[in-house]
Amino acid sequence: MIPLNSTSSESASFFEVVQRAARETGGQMSYSDLIQLFKETYAFDIPDKDGRCALQSFKMENLGESGRKELTGESIINAKLTKVAGQGNGLLTAAIVALNEHIDGQLSIREYAEHSIGGGSDVKL
Repeated sequence: MIPLNSTSSESASFFEVVQRAARETGGQMSYSDLIQLFKETYAFDIPDKDGRCALQSFKMENLGESGRKELTGESIINAKLTKVAGQGNGLLTAAIVALNEHIDGQLSIREYAEHSIGGGSDVKL
């Protein structure tokens, strides 16, 4: 069993999911239950039976010398084949613009940074 009484900033979100799930088991979970919870929470290694969102085909083009990108293609969104198109300052921005036109809600990019300490990182200790 895994004691559920500590966390780090990197895993805080999943830790909260685990805490909620563990309330029913007296604050502990087996490894197999933890693995299953991770798979369900992040749809990891679980086939998408409903076809909620899957890229079928795409074309990414540069838009002149500005560096902007355009994405066109077809995606399955909520089990329906949908034509998507979007432009942005980069590849990821163009993809988000293309998808936002077809979903309830708003996708966004969250900044993520991780510090590297170790061999080859040029970090002075």
